[in-house]
Amino acid sequence: MGGADWVFEEFMSFAIGPENRYESETIHWPKPYEALADALSSADNDAALKDLDRFLKHWYKDLAGTGWHDSHKPDENGNQGGYYGYWSFEAGAAVLLLGIEDDSSLHKYLYYPKDLVAWAREHAKLTQADAASPGHSLRLRCEANQPCPKAGFWFTPARAGSRQRFEAGQVMPEVGGDYGATIWQWDELQD
Repeated sequence: MGGADWVFEEFMSFAIGPENRYESETIHWPKPYEALADALSSADNDAALKDLDRFLKHWYKDLAGTGWHDSHKPDENGNQGGYYGYWSFEAGAAVLLLGIEDDSSLHKYLYYPKDLVAWAREHAKLTQADAASPGHSLRLRCEANQPCPKAGFWFTPARAGSRQRFEAGQVMPEVGGDYGATIWQWDELQD
C-alpha cells in the first residue's frame, strides 16, 4: 500500500524518483525509524551522520518486539536456532543513497554493515566511460532494453546458455520467462 510510511516512500524515491512516489507524513514505527527519517532529510552529510549514529545507537533495543530479536540467545532448553547476525541494512542503504563518503564513525556498531557498504561502493554501477576504459576490473552489468556499455561477451542468469557477443551501443535484449528482470553481466572470459 503506497504512501503508508514516509521512510519507505523516501527510500523508494531514490530508486524511481520522488515524482513517482506517494506523499506521506506518517512514520509508522517512530522507534527507531524517526532518527533514520531525520538522516534522510538532513541538509548535509555531517548532520545525516549524527542522525544515523542516533538511529544505530537505539536500533537493536528499539526493535525488541521483532521475531528475530535476541535470536542469538539460547531458549530455556539451550537450543539456539536461526541466528545468522543482526544487520541494519537500512542504515547502510542510507549511507550509500546520501553519498556519504566517510562512514567510519558508524563502524563502532556491530550491526552496521560496513563491509557490505564498502562492497557496494566498489561495485557501483559503472558509467559507459568507466566501462570502456582499458583494464577496468569491476563487474559490468546492463539491464535489458539498455545500450551495451562495452563490446564483448555477456550472459544473463535469466536464461541458461545465454552467453553471446554484443557490440557497444547495441540494445541488450529481454529474454522473458519466469526468472524476473533480465540483467546482462559481463563475462570475464572473453575468448
